[in-house]
Amino acid sequence: MRNSIFVLLLLLSVRVYSQSPDYRKAEQLYKEANILFEKESDQAALAKYIQAKQLYESLKIVNANYADLLVKMGSLAEIKGDVKAAIIQYKAALTLSQKARPDSSLTPVFFTAAILLGETFYKTERYDSALIYCNQAKAYISNDQREHNIERLYNVLGAIYYADGNYRQSLTHFEKAFIASSQQKKIHPSILCRNQLNIASAANNLGQYTRALQAYQQALSYKYVPEIVYRKMGETYLKLNKPDSASFFLQKSAGTDNPENRIVVWNHLGNLYVQQSDYVQALNYYNQSIQLNQKLIGNKNTKLATSYLGIGHIYTAQKRYKEALNTIQQALVLLHLSFESRDISKNPDDLINVISRLDFYKALHAKALALGQYAQQTRKLTDLESAFKTYQLAIRLAEQLRLSYDTDEAKLFFVQQVFPIYEEAVSVAFALYKQTKKISYTELAFSISEKSKAAVLAETLRGLQISQQKGVPSGLLQEEKELRRRITKLTIASIETKDSAQIVTLKDQIRDNEISLAQMIKKLDANEKYYQLKYNNQPVSLIQLQKKILNSNTAFIEYFFGSKALYAFVVTKEEFQVFQLPITHVFKDALTKYTLSLFDHHPSPIQPIWANILYQNLVTPLDPIIKNHQKLIIVPDGELSYLPFESLVKDPNSLHYLLDDYIVRYAYSGTLLEFTTQKQNVQNTDEVLAMAPFAGSSGNSFRSIQISPLPASKAEVETIGGHIFLESAATKEVFLKLVSQSGIIHLATHATADSKEPLNSYITFYPKDADSLSGYRLYTSELYNLQLDNVKLVVLSACETGGGKLVRGEGVMSLARAFAYAGCPNIAMTLWRADDRATAQIATRMYEYLKKGYTKDEALNKAKQDYLQEAPSSRRNPYYWANMVLVGDDVPVYTSYRWLWITGGILLVLLGAGIFMGMTNRQKKHLTMEKQSS
Repeated sequence: MRNSIFVLLLLLSVRVYSQSPDYRKAEQLYKEANILFEKESDQAALAKYIQAKQLYESLKIVNANYADLLVKMGSLAEIKGDVKAAIIQYKAALTLSQKARPDSSLTPVFFTAAILLGETFYKTERYDSALIYCNQAKAYISNDQREHNIERLYNVLGAIYYADGNYRQSLTHFEKAFIASSQQKKIHPSILCRNQLNIASAANNLGQYTRALQAYQQALSYKYVPEIVYRKMGETYLKLNKPDSASFFLQKSAGTDNPENRIVVWNHLGNLYVQQSDYVQALNYYNQSIQLNQKLIGNKNTKLATSYLGIGHIYTAQKRYKEALNTIQQALVLLHLSFESRDISKNPDDLINVISRLDFYKALHAKALALGQYAQQTRKLTDLESAFKTYQLAIRLAEQLRLSYDTDEAKLFFVQQVFPIYEEAVSVAFALYKQTKKISYTELAFSISEKSKAAVLAETLRGLQISQQKGVPSGLLQEEKELRRRITKLTIASIETKDSAQIVTLKDQIRDNEISLAQMIKKLDANEKYYQLKYNNQPVSLIQLQKKILNSNTAFIEYFFGSKALYAFVVTKEEFQVFQLPITHVFKDALTKYTLSLFDHHPSPIQPIWANILYQNLVTPLDPIIKNHQKLIIVPDGELSYLPFESLVKDPNSLHYLLDDYIVRYAYSGTLLEFTTQKQNVQNTDEVLAMAPFAGSSGNSFRSIQISPLPASKAEVETIGGHIFLESAATKEVFLKLVSQSGIIHLATHATADSKEPLNSYITFYPKDADSLSGYRLYTSELYNLQLDNVKLVVLSACETGGGKLVRGEGVMSLARAFAYAGCPNIAMTLWRADDRATAQIATRMYEYLKKGYTKDEALNKAKQDYLQEAPSSRRNPYYWANMVLVGDDVPVYTSYRWLWITGGILLVLLGAGIFMGMTNRQKKHLTMEKQSS
């Protein structure tokens, strides 16, 4: 009621004042000022705007002209370089929104004021404030979709994402900006040029260099700011390691009359000469950039910090570590609003007042690296400790950045970029251990290793459990799921269609939904409980591993594969030890040749020798701590992710495999293993879903597609039992209907791993409609949308289900990982193209042991040993039996009386022993009494 009265009074006041001379004068001054504004007579326009403003204020009028006047005054202040005054005027315009109706004609002006505030804060590198006002601008979009400034909104949001290193979302928003500008009837070439430049910059940082160069060529065609385009092209050629082309375009850009552009160009030329080890030229360009920057800008800014950081890299390369550290420290000071210390042993206490988090991370990384090398020179423990503390701070910032990203794809890309810092931190922690003999440093090294592994996967699995918690917005979670499903559906449709116009439409729809998803995730993250549950990124501790996961028979081995050294963290129930293993040329050569011989099925007479070299490097050094254990849990890393450890050869002459001594299973990380162990009680069904779509002896032609038969798969699934679906009954539709109701899933079929685009990997079902790829292909992205946290075990008896693109720090982006992503903790997967008969035989025998009550790892181990004993010598190569490996826990799948029989037998033996002992004691007592009586 009060609001209605206010609106009525407001309307009446406007009506009354519209008749007054002062109001008419204010309106006239406003119109005259606009004419002068368009003619760029800024001083005269400002004078009239000020007069009009005074009259509007005296009349206490709120209308569109007054709001627009404030925005124009802000623009004039910004043109003069008075950013503070511009912000004051934009905020004043936005404040009027509190006095206007929701559907007011002022809405477009409020949108403009909010987006201009976002732009201004972005230009001054205050990204958090920029994001706040951009989000505020979104509130006004739906009220006037024709507002041309929507293109500016997408551009600013794209720029904010870009500044944080979230190049995937950045590109999405820049593309939306380009589409918005293309739909306008009258558009200035400068806007189209800017849009192409932005798209190219994001693509450039994603490694899409061809696309970037095409966009730059398009930007040149608009003949606007060519110096910026040349500079950007030079940056791309610099990344492509084409110094001549990079130099040509950078020099061409530097020759133009744009001083702020020259600051950036000279930094890039410095980088170019650093690449060529021409440090004299590089220093010359960095110093020129610094001098011009201090003259034009003078305050803390990223461009100035980039110059100092470049010089720091030069001094580090020249082993002038003290000078390097002083220079890098200066870069840190320039990138932090409140940190001023020039003491190289000091770092800021907070990561809040950072101008650019990505640039600050790079500076911290450079400092930590220089400190580590400086410590080798000085041999001072304090310098090494400073290096480690700096690494810890850099890792903390890297994790903050990762958590701020709103898509898994963006997080995975970022994780791969920052992985080297984890490697260097582990190395420094181990060096501190060797110098101090403090076990705490090995524990910290293990913690860093854990943080580097499968963090994105862990977040997802925690997310699956959140919906069951109180205080979490279930409606938003459901909307998030629907958006993900919609994106997946659109993505698959874009893969299938051959219509170029339809592809453009679908991709635009995907972008819209991705933007909506990003907004939805931000809303979810704003819920404190949700955030704490999902992003609790504390790695598993040694005590947790030893108490909750390991028993006296099991050893845990986590490998960390760096560029210079390989680390093995070995944990048992009672012990913990770290091994630093050398990476020799012989070892790397054996690893490459052995894995290729398995994946490509090219057996070689010296294959056992390669397997033995790997055994000697990876297992033999660990013998003192693992030799008295029956089981191994292995967390591989890097290229070791493609290696079946069971096939490593202890003795090449007798072909004594690791399989003969240990029962092996794998894990993505100790943290994930501990997490999945906590939810074992959730699994409560033994229902089996077994599918073999190509079980016929023929059937390799399904209309227009060619799929080879898998005749051994029929007996395979029939032996397993449960709900069996063969050939035409084994469809994708049936799988999706029954999968969440099943405790065990067994798929004996074909699969294809795409190492370039992991989301395009798929499992093949019976093609009812061969013309529809999505009708019989189950893509990785579809698996991501399933919720399989009640499934006990997935057996993927298909080709390459464990293969795919390797993302450092996250593992292989395989179909098996997609099942883990959906919540299933246990997956038996294949590493390379499976042999139909051998895989069927091993899988069948594994189920026989599972039904007897054996644990999953024991069952697979015994099945492989049986195969080796029964197979002809021509089929005993590891290619046939070593490709199936188990990821997960060792809890039995089936409840069996086997263990009751064993326990009962033990009890009977103990009871019999007790009876025997009792009888013996009575006999002894009787004999004693007889002797005494005699």
